[in-house]
Amino acid sequence: MAVKDYGLLEREDGGASLEIETVRPAKTHLVARFRGVSDRDAAERLTNLKLFVPRERLPPPSADEFYHTDLIGCRR
Repeated sequence: MAVKDYGLLEREDGGASLEIETVRPAKTHLVARFRGVSDRDAAERLTNLKLFVPRERLPPPSADEFYHTDLIGCRR
């Protein structure tokens, strides 16, 4: 649920960033409404689009926590 606090979400396809208006939990995912996406057809065009939060807007991890991206390439 904290994703709504990180500001604009960057799009994988390089399109205009998206701002979450509302978000709610569903069974295994979140359901979000984005500012400017006002009809079902516009929302369906976003299906499976990967969204990202720039690293500088994420909180620093605790001493015993890591972001997944920080572990890529690490050896056991």
